[in-house]
Amino acid sequence: MGAPACLQQAAPSMTAWLWEAIHVYTHREVHGTVGSQVTLSCSFWSSEWISEDVSITWQFQSESSRDTISLFHFAKGQPYVDEEGTFKNRVEWVGDPHRKDASIIIRNLDYTDNGTFTCDVKNPPDIVGKSSKVTLYVFEKGMLGRGSACDPAPLRGGNSHDPTLPLRPLCGPVPPQNPHRTPSF
Repeated sequence: MGAPACLQQAAPSMTAWLWEAIHVYTHREVHGTVGSQVTLSCSFWSSEWISEDVSITWQFQSESSRDTISLFHFAKGQPYVDEEGTFKNRVEWVGDPHRKDASIIIRNLDYTDNGTFTCDVKNPPDIVGKSSKVTLYVFEKGMLGRGSACDPAPLRGGNSHDPTLPLRPLCGPVPPQNPHRTPSF
């Protein structure tokens, strides 16, 4: 004798519910200049209504360290910004969980801010899912976009403003293009 019909019909939807996961999204890379500010955008999708128990955490790992530090936390409707350490008085909460936005601003950028920032969101009972990481590259003021030291450039030739091309920082002088040679891709 099998399970009652009402349980047999409920089981597939219960199974689907168990496999739903929260999804967190950030850019892969963000570029800024010393002394400026950047917005670290983070958005999320949850199968659940955004609850009062939603929590958001931002962590940072410097490119020169294995240690991770927590620089921001949002819980019970309140933002908690790190009041000590490297990011003291430089982090601003600009997100809105009800709009599925978990973004922050980092002000007064410095070379020590080069590294990976991780955004993690939990929306109970929707707590299963992966966090998302964004790498911040901080360049010397006035050098960004000039074709010289630390200019973000595409990995392959073409227009550096083409969003379909991945970017990487080039440090040092950019060699001039030979007008008689066709670039190979």
